[in-house]
Amino acid sequence: MHAFATPLQRFLAACAGARADEARRLVREHPGLVAALAPGDHRALADAAWAPDPAAVALMMELGFDPAVQGHDGGTALHCAAWQGSAAAVEAILRHPRGRALLEVRDARYGGTPLGWCRHGAQNRGGDGADHPAVERLLLEAGARSD
Repeated sequence: MHAFATPLQRFLAACAGARADEARRLVREHPGLVAALAPGDHRALADAAWAPDPAAVALMMELGFDPAVQGHDGGTALHCAAWQGSAAAVEAILRHPRGRALLEVRDARYGGTPLGWCRHGAQNRGGDGADHPAVERLLLEAGARSD
């Protein structure tokens, strides 16, 4: 099946699977690949943050996916990673200016900021290695305002 996939389909699969070498190779071979991504393709980043899959998040941020594209419940990638309590995914997003620009963005559905989503996730999400206190510290250190 992989043999019949377009370069874009192979690229998206490599990114979602956090296969960095393959994704980077495809970008080298097809320089316009990231620019050709549709808004729906960029949602893969928010979905990886929701999973949470920090390696996929870091790779997509490095390659230029748009972290502001809405994902689950209208949240950005930063909202999703914060709700999940994934400090590694939040760090990966905040390493980039486009990610830090999301600190005070309010989601389209509830009007919450990533910090608000973090706090809500801390109250409503179970274990699985979630570290909401670390995520809250990261967000506040990056400049988030406490609501």
